[in-house]
Amino acid sequence: MRFEVDELENRRRRNTAWRLLRYQHAPLAVAFLHRCFVASNTRSLAEADGVDLLDDLLFATRQTPSADMVAGDTITNDTEATGKSAKDYINDWASDARGFIRRFYGTGDDEPQIAVTPGAERAIAWLASLDETGFVGTESRLLLAIELLRQLDVQTDPNADTRLADLYKRRADIDAEIAQVQRGEVPVLDDRAVFERFHQFTELGRDLLADFRQVEENFRSLDRSVRERVAQWEGSKGALLSAIFGERDLITASDQGASFRAFWDLLSPIEHQDELTERLSRVLSHPVVIDIAPDRRMRHLHHDWFDAGDHTQRMVASLSAQLRRFIDETAWLENRRIIEIVRSIEHHAIELRHDPPRGNVMSVAKPSAEISLPMERRLASAPTD
Repeated sequence: MRFEVDELENRRRRNTAWRLLRYQHAPLAVAFLHRCFVASNTRSLAEADGVDLLDDLLFATRQTPSADMVAGDTITNDTEATGKSAKDYINDWASDARGFIRRFYGTGDDEPQIAVTPGAERAIAWLASLDETGFVGTESRLLLAIELLRQLDVQTDPNADTRLADLYKRRADIDAEIAQVQRGEVPVLDDRAVFERFHQFTELGRDLLADFRQVEENFRSLDRSVRERVAQWEGSKGALLSAIFGERDLITASDQGASFRAFWDLLSPIEHQDELTERLSRVLSHPVVIDIAPDRRMRHLHHDWFDAGDHTQRMVASLSAQLRRFIDETAWLENRRIIEIVRSIEHHAIELRHDPPRGNVMSVAKPSAEISLPMERRLASAPTD
C-alpha cells in the first residue's frame, strides 16, 4: 500500500472497512454485526432471523436517551432520529454502496442468507484493538518470531548436512531437558509467562476465525474471474473446457488453496482434535487462566476452527458444482446471451448518465386476475318452439 494522498483517497471511497468506520450509523452496524456473527462465530444467518435480531437491538437502543454528553460535546442518537426499520437497515448494509453484509442464497434454500463481509470484520477487529490494555506480551511474540525464522532458515535449505545438524542440535536440547527432569528439576512457567502466552493464544485463535471469511471471499473472487472468462469466451467448447479445468487446478493450487489445504490436513484428523481438547482443558483449569476468566467459548475454540474450515470446504465444493452447471452447453449459450444484454444495458446507461430521460420511461401493466363467479353466469333456459 502506498501512503500517498491519491491512494488513500481511493481507499477511503472503496474500502469496506473504511466505509463502515465513516458510516453515520456505525455504532449500530458494528454492534449488530459483532453480536450476530463475530462474537458467536456464526458463518451465515437467515435474513429473517437477522431482521428479528436487529429489531430487538433497535428497540433497546431507542429506549436510551437521545443524547449523551462526552467531553462537552453532544452526540446525538442517529438511530432514534431516522426511524428506519430493521429491514431497511439490512437492505442498506447489503447494498453495493455499503458492502457490510453479503446476501446470498444457499444451495436448495429459498430464503436469503446474510453474512458479514471480510472488510466489515476487519473494521470490527480494529475497533477491538483500540481497547486499552496495560499488558503487552513481548516475550511470547519474540519466541513465536524466532521459531518462524528458524523454520524459514532450516526448512528452506535442501542441504542434508544442514538439516541433520539442526536435528542433532534439537535432539541434544531435548536430551538435556529429559535429564534435567529425571533429576527432579521440572521447570514451569511463572504466572506472568502463563498469562502472556494465553493472551497470545487467544489473539491468534480469534484472528484465525476472522481469516476464514477472507479465505472464502478470495475463493469466490477466483471463481468469479473464471465465470467472467466463460461468459466472454469466443472459441470452441473444447478449448473452453481445457482452459477452465486449468483454472480450477490453478485455484486449488494457489497459495490460498494450498495454505487452506495444509490447515485442513493438520486439523481434521480426530487424534489432533482430541489432543487439542485435552490440552485446552488442562490450560483452562490453570489457576492463572481461571483468574483471567476467559470467554467460555475458548474451551471449544478448536471446534470453531473445524466448523469454519468445514464451511469453507463446503463452499468451495458448491462453487465447483455451480461452475460445472455454468459451463454446461445450454447454460453456456444462455449466459453469453445474458451477458450481451447486460452489456447493452450498461452501454446505454453510460450514455444517458449525464442526461437521464425525463418523465415516464416505461410502464408495466399491473397484473390482475380475471375473476368470474359462478353466480354471475346466466342460467340455461329451455328453447321455445
